[in-house]
Amino acid sequence: MKNKHVIALVLSLVIIVIMCSSCQTQNSDIASSAEGDLVVSVFLYDDSALQIAADLYEEKTGIKVDIQNNFYTSDYDNTTQDTGIYTERIISELMSGSGADIYDVHMLDFDQLGENGLIVDMSSWLESNEYSNDTMFSNILLSGKTENGIFAVPTGFVYREMCATSDEEPIPENTRMTWREFFDQLSETGYAKEPAYYYTDIDIFMERFIARTSDFIDENKNVQNLDSAEMVSLLEECRDWRDMGLCRDSSEPAPSEISYSYIYSGISAKYIADALCTLPEEYTPVSYFANPVSPMPYDGEPIVIDGKECYPEIVTGLSYYAVNAGSPNAQAAQEFLQFILSEETQAAMAVDANATDIPINRAAFRTLVEKDLERVQISNRSLTLDLPTLIEEAESKVDEIAYIAQEKPYYDTIIKDTASQFFLGQISADEAAEQMANKVDLYLKEQGY
Repeated sequence: MKNKHVIALVLSLVIIVIMCSSCQTQNSDIASSAEGDLVVSVFLYDDSALQIAADLYEEKTGIKVDIQNNFYTSDYDNTTQDTGIYTERIISELMSGSGADIYDVHMLDFDQLGENGLIVDMSSWLESNEYSNDTMFSNILLSGKTENGIFAVPTGFVYREMCATSDEEPIPENTRMTWREFFDQLSETGYAKEPAYYYTDIDIFMERFIARTSDFIDENKNVQNLDSAEMVSLLEECRDWRDMGLCRDSSEPAPSEISYSYIYSGISAKYIADALCTLPEEYTPVSYFANPVSPMPYDGEPIVIDGKECYPEIVTGLSYYAVNAGSPNAQAAQEFLQFILSEETQAAMAVDANATDIPINRAAFRTLVEKDLERVQISNRSLTLDLPTLIEEAESKVDEIAYIAQEKPYYDTIIKDTASQFFLGQISADEAAEQMANKVDLYLKEQGY
């Protein structure tokens, strides 16, 4: 069965990998690691925070960590990331038993890679290091957990909230809403000076699909329900919102300046106090990016954690790190990941000038929030801030995040590509649903599900 899955993995490269032969690489071929030193292959816009971890590790252990950043772009202004070259290379090297010791695999179906024995199951390693919820935001740390094991771990995260672009916008009810409830509120306000929301029709469709994937695809039972009235309704409703001017048209270029009533803002390590703490009314945030008005809409069912209903977030900025099963340094690679998750390293990475990721280590998180609240206090000397209470409030908000699994690569190449044809007016919603069903059936058959 394992050989069958490996063969299927190769065959599915046509689906998983987006080829782009015109793109230029920024680095030479990824080097195989020599025993003693470590090679980490990443796909990051900026790797300076990770380099801080590598330098600290070498200082403390004498082991050199070579960070090889393979960030490719397909145009001159770095706005379009080409992941195809990198993902194809990862699979090729893992299957040949060569390459780096650690890979950034957030763009790949790491569950399938792990099931085929290409990357290390870190379940027992994580358990032996006792990463409890007292020391870590465990929902985030263990977000790479699948039915087959834990094949990848993140070292930081960014999440999103809805933000208004000025103080004049009609503020939606500050509770968890479905996308339909959010757009119903906007349409009732009559605010139509500009498109209401920066997301495109296809973006919103994909968010809603991902939240409800289990309604449409069951890989365990080898069945799908894509050719259904529910899928047709999902497509048509997103198109109607676009036609009403409530979101962007995906066929039109993005505006050079934001001129929308609402956007989503990534809540990151920068200005984290503005986003997570209830600051006094007289405090003015530095920009509307630090002025969230409500959680992101979500169409799926809540997740029950410790008896409490929590709503998942689409967490971004996660670089999932996996250990190459063919590496002679597999144990050392896991020890380096353990070092990255330590309080000292997480705190050092978070204060890097280019850092965006929020620490997963709780102590490092609290230190970061405290430093940012001190920034707020210094810039607004008339304020009196209760730092312990505000830090506790920020930590509590992150605890409420229930992680939603990363979308699988074939969502883009099957679901999104087909839906895009509908939003461009090339096929009907019924035709799109039928094509999705046929393509997913073929994919599931190829994977041996």
